Amino acid sequence: MGGGKETPRQKMIGLMYLVLMALLAMNVSKEVINAFVTLNDKIEAGNNIIKGTMDGAYGSFEQAIAGLQATGGSKEDIENIKKIQDQALQVKEWSKSLTNYFVDQSSELISFSQDENFGTKHEGEAKGDKHYEIDEQGYFHLFPLIHLSKKDDYDAATNMYVGESHANPKGQYVVDSILDYRNRLCTLIANYKDDKGQEWSFTPPDVKYEKEGDPESIKKFKEGIEASLATVNPADTALIKQIFSILTPPEKTDNHGEEYPWIAKQFDHAPLVAAVAMFTAIRSDILQAENKAVTHIASRVSSPKFNFNKIEPLAFAPASYINQGDSIRLKVMIAAYDSTENMKLVYWPDDSTKSGEGIAYEASAGSRLKLPGGGVGAHTIYGNIAVKEKGVEKWKPWKFDYSVGAPNAAVSAYDMNVLYVGWANRIKVAAGGFPPDQVKVSGSGCTITKEGDFYIAKVSSVKGKPEITVSATDENGKTTQLEKQVFRVMPLPLPYVLVGGNGPDKTTMPVAQGKSLAGIALKLDAPLDIKYSVASFDLMVTVGGAPKRMSSGSAAMSADMKKALSAQSKGSIISFTNVKVSGPNGKVSIPGASFQLN
Repeated sequence: MGGGKETPRQKMIGLMYLVLMALLAMNVSKEVINAFVTLNDKIEAGNNIIKGTMDGAYGSFEQAIAGLQATGGSKEDIENIKKIQDQALQVKEWSKSLTNYFVDQSSELISFSQDENFGTKHEGEAKGDKHYEIDEQGYFHLFPLIHLSKKDDYDAATNMYVGESHANPKGQYVVDSILDYRNRLCTLIANYKDDKGQEWSFTPPDVKYEKEGDPESIKKFKEGIEASLATVNPADTALIKQIFSILTPPEKTDNHGEEYPWIAKQFDHAPLVAAVAMFTAIRSDILQAENKAVTHIASRVSSPKFNFNKIEPLAFAPASYINQGDSIRLKVMIAAYDSTENMKLVYWPDDSTKSGEGIAYEASAGSRLKLPGGGVGAHTIYGNIAVKEKGVEKWKPWKFDYSVGAPNAAVSAYDMNVLYVGWANRIKVAAGGFPPDQVKVSGSGCTITKEGDFYIAKVSSVKGKPEITVSATDENGKTTQLEKQVFRVMPLPLPYVLVGGNGPDKTTMPVAQGKSLAGIALKLDAPLDIKYSVASFDLMVTVGGAPKRMSSGSAAMSADMKKALSAQSKGSIISFTNVKVSGPNGKVSIPGASFQLN
């Protein structure tokens, strides 16, 4: 977007977009309109590739932590990696929130054009009134545009994001959200203390790329960035310049010989499919910036190096048999080892002190060790295994827990088989063969309490995978572990905004209703009875030809808001943004809503 050097991918996208826009200006046939579908699909495919390449960067933190734990790394080093991981995950959340917003804007744009065939029906299946679906990670995915019937609607994007004055608040919010993401991203990257104790910081400069392609504007833009980098680690400056280049749209640009705001050029008289493709291209820029930032953050982590030349899949379960109708908890993983080195280990059955010399065992790498079964009950094998780290043999501790002749137990999450952060999750426990008073339920990564017939599990963070363990004591006083279950963790479902009974799926509102709004409300579509209340929100309207933002510290409209609403007329757009709600986990932000008065 900005005046810096563009990547080949950015140049390709820009060139394809300009060519197609030029063809449209010449009134070329509808096949050209359909070419925007192809353009959008190609950019979307590229976006998915970028997401895939980032998986390795995000996964590198867990690998580094595992490496330190395996080599006896200090708690301080592990905590430092977790802090860096938290930064990367914050970037991921910011990026996901913003890319989802632009998918939602594409959906809203399609709804604004009143395309009833797209979204309500997709490939013959009912999909509801949203024009996208949500994957298991929370990312929004727009339905393929090939099913869009009003591809050549030239009015929707103009009315929603440009307007007659070229100063539509909704269009300006698109620009502001990109710049806000850019500033937060660069600040997070640059503000930290390095391993030498040197503190670095960055304050985003109030620098603008005034006019697209103008040498003087580009020069001022670059000089403004350079002036702000004096307090930044030299190792980070190149990345910050790249991100500013990718995520800084110009203030003005030429459009058919006239000077337009950048947002107006993108959407003024653009056909519906072109406007949606532009949102997809913007998401590409956001993901590119995320990829560069996360890769850079991950490079600050160092971890131990191990030699291995063979990778082998392993699958194992607590038991080799199950009852009819039951399922087996199979664990599948990849093991890496050096097949040229023999496996050397020593183990002590049921001896946590590792007294004596232990039982020595040496065989070719990948061999299976036969352990003694022991009597009925719980057993633990404690051992040490030789691992070569950078060519030096080091002994690493390991242990293996197993039970002999123990009854099975079942653990199930009563509330949709997940644990919600900050919620009293009800857990049902059954342990056959033991009286209830001899059964004990404990948690790792969560707290467990008993309330009536249920156990209550509580988690405080979406990180990690809590484990709930069921154990029981037999008549001889021997305690046996019966079951250990890993649970998924999810944040509490959030409500959505209702304005005059209208949700985010509505884009229009009668003038009389809009002028008399008293406040906003919330609605929650979830199986949990969660109490939320509006903590604050902003109202954005046009007053006297200029955008105006007002804030309220409750669900009710302030006096200024009511006055501004009463002055609105047919065709005006009222936007409710920066909505914050109070719930069990404190204040959180939720998407707002915009309406055109008709």
